[in-house]
Amino acid sequence: MVNDVDGSEYRMRAEYTDVEAPRFLAWREVDSGVHTSVTFVDLGDGTTEVVTHQRGLPPEYRTPEARAGWQTALERGVTYVEDLARQPKEPS
Repeated sequence: MVNDVDGSEYRMRAEYTDVEAPRFLAWREVDSGVHTSVTFVDLGDGTTEVVTHQRGLPPEYRTPEARAGWQTALERGVTYVEDLARQPKEPS
């Protein structure tokens, strides 16, 4: 991840602990031990609810700056998925 303000980088190494495509993904960060799970819920109207839970957060991950970083990552995820949806589909 890249900090939009100063360009500094944050590398996260993670180990996936559970994958239930397309509805659930969980991983554990190798360096911090933080466990993150994300559930994707199809709301049936072309939108998806994304529910994120984290356990074992150290204090520095609970700051307003860290929360803003998560928000940025989620916004970038939305942009990525929207870009994928606009690409022409390849024939099967």
